[in-house]
Amino acid sequence: MATAWVEIRDNSIWFRHISGPHVVRQLQALEPEETVRLRIAGKVGVWKRMRRQEGSGALTEALKPGDDATKASWNGLYGAHRGEHVEIEIVDAGALPKVVNRLSDAERDAAWATFLELTHAGWVSGEPLTRDDLHDRR
Repeated sequence: MATAWVEIRDNSIWFRHISGPHVVRQLQALEPEETVRLRIAGKVGVWKRMRRQEGSGALTEALKPGDDATKASWNGLYGAHRGEHVEIEIVDAGALPKVVNRLSDAERDAAWATFLELTHAGWVSGEPLTRDDLHDRR
């Protein structure tokens, strides 16, 4: 499973406080109010993606405890270890939607063509060098 670190800074877990882009991407794929099981500091709990912001409708980039046991556990960590970093791990990644490549066909084709052009971007010395010549070892 994907593991990362989260800084204990609030009653909720804000995605910007997680130091693992792979974990953040998976959590961002959750719909508002959708739940996920996370292991934080060795304790498994249920977390829920926060609702959209009122007015703007923008997604809230955070999770809140999804049940009373998780809330009690997180509040204990918050009270005793505020400002510290603890390990965070997605326990049931199968329940998360897969993060998919959302490029259009045109964007994907352009990226592939750019990648193929790199074959012509190499450096050629004109004559082959030995390893000793390359590292000035004479």
